[in-house]
Amino acid sequence: MAKLRIRDLEVESIIGHHGWEKENKQTVIINVEIEFDASQAAVTDDISNTIDYETLCKEIVSKAGETNFDLLEKLTAFVLGIVMENHLVQEGKVRIAKPGAIIGAKSVEIEFSHARYAIVGT
Repeated sequence: MAKLRIRDLEVESIIGHHGWEKENKQTVIINVEIEFDASQAAVTDDISNTIDYETLCKEIVSKAGETNFDLLEKLTAFVLGIVMENHLVQEGKVRIAKPGAIIGAKSVEIEFSHARYAIVGT
């Protein structure tokens, strides 16, 4: 298994339940961790056998930037759904931070994860 980490991806999104939060986009910081089988990519050196992280980041920025959610939980689940669309992903973890959400705190963060489990026959 391999781990791919995308760290501190900045996305401008409408996020929050207060009226003023719905008027302007805010920066959220997205961190992604993906476990996947990279053995074929290591042998073939072919991008089709791995997770194209450039394409994934562009998709996250584009789709998350178009959202309008009240809760950070909803945005985090939404981004995790994007990550899990790739059939190579065995386990995905998404953590999203909302800087300045609380006075006195650097940020507030929510983390969700999802794993696919192979069913082994007897």
